[in-house]
Amino acid sequence: MRAPSHLTAEPPLWKDIVDRTVGLLLLLAASLPMFVVSVAILFDSGRPILITQRRIGRLGHEYRMLKFRTLPVGTPQVAKSSLPNVSKRASTLGRLMRRYSIDELPQLINVISGEMSLVGPRPALYNQYDLTGLRRVAGVLDLRPGLTGLAQVSGRESLTLQEKVELDARYVRELSPLLDLRIALRTVGALFRSRGTF
Repeated sequence: MRAPSHLTAEPPLWKDIVDRTVGLLLLLAASLPMFVVSVAILFDSGRPILITQRRIGRLGHEYRMLKFRTLPVGTPQVAKSSLPNVSKRASTLGRLMRRYSIDELPQLINVISGEMSLVGPRPALYNQYDLTGLRRVAGVLDLRPGLTGLAQVSGRESLTLQEKVELDARYVRELSPLLDLRIALRTVGALFRSRGTF
């Protein structure tokens, strides 16, 4: 049964303002580190520096999510759990970026463009039909996907698919500035512990 949602046709105004404003400030602050990372990738494994992944956004619309490339060119776009030996496929630099989620920094551009939020359910790949179907029924697709979310700070890969969707649905129901702030702070803590969150 579809989870009740208090959202209207558009996400709350406060969320849009926070995403655009804080997202721009974070992008400006990260511009120099992102340049350094780009040069490091170029010398480590060549081009392309950035990749785009087909992801499912708000209302089920597909968009292109930006990431720094950490795996060899031609690696298929599938969930990490479906990709064997993902850590062995990545170079030392790639493993470092994945460990600290540095590869996700370009998604700040997706946030500023209005395709993503700073906080929200992590976007499913275009071919994760089971996850997208469950989210559609639960009302999770009412919101833009986020850089980090409640499921990511509540267990991440240790959660079952159903548990992730239940946490996503809970986030939609309880959406508030305070909840977003709590998730953001927990994300920072996870990054400092080098667990990654995305």
